[in-house]
Amino acid sequence: KIPDFQYTFINILPIQNMKKLNWSVPGLFILIVTFVLFLGTSCKKETPVVITLAVTNITHESAVSGGNVTDEGDGSVVSRGIVWGENDPSLESNDGFISMGSGAGMFSCDITNLKPYTEYMVKSFASSEYGTSYGNPQSFKTLASLASIETVTPYEISSEGAKTGGT
Repeated sequence: KIPDFQYTFINILPIQNMKKLNWSVPGLFILIVTFVLFLGTSCKKETPVVITLAVTNITHESAVSGGNVTDEGDGSVVSRGIVWGENDPSLESNDGFISMGSGAGMFSCDITNLKPYTEYMVKSFASSEYGTSYGNPQSFKTLASLASIETVTPYEISSEGAKTGGT
């Protein structure tokens, strides 16, 4: 914490002003150091740390991903999950998201209602009272849609064959 202390101390009391202080007053130095340390620790609140898991089980309309909240930061994780979209997703962009509980640890989500043969990006997120953090983005592409074949009931049936068709 010494680099933070020195940086903060110099920003609060410029060096030219430090020379003017009466350092013989009992407790002045302790008061200033306490104030600076209080500012340094109370202003820096860390958000959670979350990692996005690899995307698996990709089909033409769904996939599976998730995350791992490895550190809750200075608060408690009140919401965690994944966001996805065709561009860089976030909770604000509201492309698609799933909330999967709270707290630290691993979680997994099914992403459904995707478009066939489309490139997507997914990121995990974790939110606490100090903000929202996002995990590393993972890109994936859904598979092409399956062909649909409709056959026509055979007609003009004879001992030599029949006619049929389909689309």
